[in-house]
Amino acid sequence: PSRSGSAAWAPSCCTPTTPSSTPAWANGEISGISGLGLGVDVSPFEAAAAISDYLPDLFVNNVQVGLVSGSLGTAVLEMKVNQKATLAQENITVTVK
Repeated sequence: PSRSGSAAWAPSCCTPTTPSSTPAWANGEISGISGLGLGVDVSPFEAAAAISDYLPDLFVNNVQVGLVSGSLGTAVLEMKVNQKATLAQENITVTVK
């Protein structure tokens, strides 16, 4: 997510269904998980929980997120009250086993 309102996702894994879990997470389509909304921080932990819920046969080893054109990490990306993160393909990585 950039501070102007964009988030990113690029799974690095071996299953073709993992990428479909990220838009489901971001759009709040996974039961019990709110997704990305106005003023909602981007949490790698919550992303991992959503992927695990969406694809229970996978073990999520690591999720990293980052600002567009920034470095990736496991820290929560804080959004201001008037910001909304969105997905882009280069700023989130997921490692599964």
